[in-house]
Amino acid sequence: MLRRAIDASAVALILTVGQGCGSSTNATAPDASAGSDGSTDAGVGEASASEGGEGGAACGAMPPTGTQLVKSTDPLVVLKLTDDDHAVYEDLTTQELYAVAIAGGSPSDIGKMTSQGGTVWTHGTAVVYLPIAADPQTDIAPISAWTASAGTGVISKSAIAVDSYYYTYDASKDGQWVAYFASTANSPTATLTVSTIDGKTQTPLMPNIDLTDESCFPPAVQFVNDTLIAQYCVTPVANDAGVTPGETSTIVAFTAPSFTAVTLGTTFTPTPGPVAVDPTGTMALLPPPGGSGLLLYPLAGGTPVVVDPNGVNALFTATGDILYTNSSGALVRYAAATSTMTTLVPSGLAIPFDVSPDGNWVQLASEESASTGLTNLYLASATTPGAATAVVKTETASPEGFTADSKYSVFGSGFPMDFGPSTYTMQASTTAGGAPVKVLSAAAGAYFTTGSKLVTNTNQSKATGAADIVSVDLSSTAGPTTLVNQADPNLFMTATNQVVYSWYCQENGMAGVWTLTAP
Repeated sequence: MLRRAIDASAVALILTVGQGCGSSTNATAPDASAGSDGSTDAGVGEASASEGGEGGAACGAMPPTGTQLVKSTDPLVVLKLTDDDHAVYEDLTTQELYAVAIAGGSPSDIGKMTSQGGTVWTHGTAVVYLPIAADPQTDIAPISAWTASAGTGVISKSAIAVDSYYYTYDASKDGQWVAYFASTANSPTATLTVSTIDGKTQTPLMPNIDLTDESCFPPAVQFVNDTLIAQYCVTPVANDAGVTPGETSTIVAFTAPSFTAVTLGTTFTPTPGPVAVDPTGTMALLPPPGGSGLLLYPLAGGTPVVVDPNGVNALFTATGDILYTNSSGALVRYAAATSTMTTLVPSGLAIPFDVSPDGNWVQLASEESASTGLTNLYLASATTPGAATAVVKTETASPEGFTADSKYSVFGSGFPMDFGPSTYTMQASTTAGGAPVKVLSAAAGAYFTTGSKLVTNTNQSKATGAADIVSVDLSSTAGPTTLVNQADPNLFMTATNQVVYSWYCQENGMAGVWTLTAP
């Protein structure tokens, strides 16, 4: 899970709302010798690379456990979860997309899809997906949507549909609306359109969106509650002197049900990614059009509030405060209630990543590798001025967040530089201080549960891609607890700590979609 740097000076569009990455793994007590990055090897906490690490389908001694939601001898892969607790999965044999309630019941047939996981998008209770693959020459494809209450509806037969990573389509959290860019093959323009979830009512919002400049392609949409935020470029027009200006990005908010346009600005520098919005869903954090710094723009319209003219990279805390770095490398906290700034660390920092659940700690970096996206790693107080602690001094880490009790900061290192399974060494350090400890040697993903616990994949088979699901308690000296051997590595966690996974290591009655309660 490599995290990209957040560059607010370019356009603070990819700002991270303060939250952990929801993960969990097992840790062991510090022990043994220090590694080159300063970590210590806990030894007894590592999972072995046996049971199919190099060979074929050795399914291990721990078959699926928990509750079987769907039984199938076809391989099923869970792709997403909805907020109303439906697991969205694909039958790889038929390429049919389904949803099943985690509480149990018969699956709902959503429809055919592309077998590309990135083209399935969930937001709130809605699923938006591409029923066929997009043409790589045109990026035009039909779009459909599904909710448990409305079923499947055709939204558009011709839309910009690069894939969901680029936010070219989205659904409102309440499952009422879908936004997308309507266009045709080889057309230089598109029309921003909002549709009811059943596809029966289509409302054009903004025509003539430019698709020709790659620095501004693709345009993007995102719903924040019932407000649609759209980013797009218009075709530049020569001025009276005959000079054609460079491409600039317009950011507009539309609030349901009228979807009246409120333009936040028309000269933003194009940057891909979502706009950062505060926890109340009313303020967007952006640099000023054509400039640098951090400003809060009311989505309902009005004069923006200057946070810091020298602000660079930022994230929201759960309370709506802003933690950011400025052009001098200082870490600063902006209090939303009083509009006051407190310098927490005077210099040496660049990118804030995650805030701990208790709001007291933040993971940061001072450097990022341009070739790998990996960073070094610091820990700092999110509330009290003081020095930051260097956890990893080289650009070899990827932060993964904090445990639910905020006692441990978790990160990855040792990432492979090839095209094999993207497993890595999971490490953790206490927020109270101390050297990092190796948790697992071949981890993939971190899903935090309760206390100091997390769930992760490990022991991934190069032959099948399947991996073990293990639970780790970072506060214990005990090793990882294996929950399931050789499950599909697409692992998901509900808000109530239910692990949702699929298993098809053997074509028998155990294969299908499962859920279990994390330890």
